[in-house]
Amino acid sequence: MKTTSLRRWLQRYTPLIAALTVLLAGSLLVCLMARAVLLQEGRASAMLVHDRLKSTLDSFVLQATPSLQRVVLNCPAFIYNARLLALHNPYIRSISIGDADGRTIRCSTISGSQPQPLPPRQSTLRFLYLPNSPLVPNTAVLILRLPMAGKQLYFGINRLLLNAIFPARANHLETYVTLGRYRLNAAGVLDDQPRIHHTVAANAYFSVGFAYTWSSLLHYVAYQYLAYWLLVVVLAVLVFQLLVRMLAREARLCGKIGQGLARGQFHAFIQPVFTRQGVLCGGEVLIRWIHPKEGFIPPDAFIKAAEHSGQINKLFSVLVQQLLATLNQPGIRLPVGFHLGLNISAPQLAQPVLLTDCHALMAMLAPQQGVLVLELTERVEIPDNAACYGVLNQLKSEGARIAIDDFGTGHSSLIYLTRMQVDCLKIDKSFVDLIAEGSRTDIVDNVIDLARRLGMVTVAEGVETAYQQAYLQEMGVDMLQGYYFARPMPLADFVRCYLPQPPG
Repeated sequence: MKTTSLRRWLQRYTPLIAALTVLLAGSLLVCLMARAVLLQEGRASAMLVHDRLKSTLDSFVLQATPSLQRVVLNCPAFIYNARLLALHNPYIRSISIGDADGRTIRCSTISGSQPQPLPPRQSTLRFLYLPNSPLVPNTAVLILRLPMAGKQLYFGINRLLLNAIFPARANHLETYVTLGRYRLNAAGVLDDQPRIHHTVAANAYFSVGFAYTWSSLLHYVAYQYLAYWLLVVVLAVLVFQLLVRMLAREARLCGKIGQGLARGQFHAFIQPVFTRQGVLCGGEVLIRWIHPKEGFIPPDAFIKAAEHSGQINKLFSVLVQQLLATLNQPGIRLPVGFHLGLNISAPQLAQPVLLTDCHALMAMLAPQQGVLVLELTERVEIPDNAACYGVLNQLKSEGARIAIDDFGTGHSSLIYLTRMQVDCLKIDKSFVDLIAEGSRTDIVDNVIDLARRLGMVTVAEGVETAYQQAYLQEMGVDMLQGYYFARPMPLADFVRCYLPQPPG
């Protein structure tokens, strides 16, 4: 009941879960893409500010050094030259000279020779921001400090310089200059709103960076990447519709399988298996669906749905019932040591009916020392738990043999070889098809060599030419099956062609 409920729940909600997963993953991808572009834009803006401001400050230094260094100890001459320099630069508000310890201004274009103290906490910075100028109270000022002839040279720079160096403001990010504990943008001190900050570059005077908020990033995505996000939404809707249709188609197929089981549309076929000397030694039992309207339905079209829906166990039981009904008839005798191979997959291992069916077949085969071979298909990987392997080990201890069907084409064949005692490897038809005159046969050779080293029997499937038969015989393959020997046939035809007939 729990398995059925889970299956129904998955069938109902899988399309929605898949669509939401696509939507969330796609939205995250769009956001990450937008964030990457936003970071690139922020770095470019910050570097532009850095280069502009650095170039401006360097020009101040170059202009001041020759004209002011000669008069640094003569206050009147210093003021005269400093005012001439300030007249040629609209951003210089004042030029001052102070003590070497950076605490007091001794000479200034504003205060003359009257001493003025500087804020001690920022006196060590080469470029600083003062919200309240010591020379012009109630005004903010930028200060550039340079050592000169045992003194400190100070440029008072108008805050309007920030308007000149910052590019047009973007709504989604803030570019700023960091001076001490202040972050400045074109409008002044950056507010304390929570932001994500990125420092881009730094020099001896200042550092630059940019910041954005999560809300601004989402707005940026909405305005700049709306088309991409709409594509994600369309993709999520398409995934939802596709899965709904697939599950509906599988549900319809499962319903048809149930009807087919009820109406006896499934039939057991058998393909003979021969030793490399050409002696009949066994047969692989195959399921065939013969629909009254659609005709023959290939196994690949319904086996997967039967496994997912749990109906594979009923199909297996149909094969067993038909085998028992046909091969248990009076007078029919299987060859001594004859083996019957039946495919099983991982979902069947969890059902008790598998043991019941296998025991019935083993009892039928016992009088002629026949062997039941469970050919483990790899369409669905066996769960790594003791219960599944316990079923296989129990059947093996009771005389059954384990074969890996279509070896090398499914889930983790080599892992299976280490987890269970496999008796036989069946070489897949796709590998046998590679055997032709002048072609390379490395894969087949390696599989045969692997089986030989592990002490396993080999069966080659899909043998269709005399050349393939001769090659496989030469390589020492133990058993062969394929159209070259016999096609799959109904049980009645197999009995008539290969087994002694009961007396009339």
